[in-house]
Amino acid sequence: MRAIFFLSLILLLAVPAILFAASPEQVVETLIAAAWAPREVRVEWEFNGKPPVVLSQFTDWTIAEPRPMRLAGSLILSLERRDEKGTAHRIAFSGTARVFGPAFTARQRIEAGAKVDTTQLEIIEAEWTRLNGDPITASSFRTATLAARALIPGRPLTAQDIKTSPVIQKGQSVEMNYSEGAVRVRMTGRAMADGAVGDVIPVAVGMGTSKRFQATVAADGTVSLAR
Repeated sequence: MRAIFFLSLILLLAVPAILFAASPEQVVETLIAAAWAPREVRVEWEFNGKPPVVLSQFTDWTIAEPRPMRLAGSLILSLERRDEKGTAHRIAFSGTARVFGPAFTARQRIEAGAKVDTTQLEIIEAEWTRLNGDPITASSFRTATLAARALIPGRPLTAQDIKTSPVIQKGQSVEMNYSEGAVRVRMTGRAMADGAVGDVIPVAVGMGTSKRFQATVAADGTVSLAR
């Protein structure tokens, strides 16, 4: 009778561990999500074929090097761990990782060329795996920003959807600087294209437009001869 009691107690204590043991999918999802840090993401993993049972038997797996360049989409993963004797164990498998994370979207339609700031946007969860580019963040709006194309409510925004507001307009008179050692040259030209900070634009110098130089736009509205 006492033996039956102790056996029942052991089984009772083991039930929570069995119920709450991570599945192979959850193990991989947790590892991939951690690899995206400091970005907080949610991962859904699907194996190609039968998952390795050993995955859920240990909790100290890590993603082996070299790891994939981007932990999303179709992947071949290698995981490794060391046992109490220091012996390394490695397993490899393939599958698909769907990565979800926060993304900005327009509250209302914003036309191409219109100014954009965070008050016009809201945050939604989007599947980053399907985005054509990296999702934009709040830091993208530290400078004046324009819509590069029409922004549609509900559609996650990527870096391709916005552009920095130009500090130089096409046709504007600009001061162009050039320096080489002790030599300093300053001349006036005409911008042949709009330019935001860091952009390289053509600048015409002289009465005609035959002399054109490529120049880099500075924050103060001047340009420097590109090298």
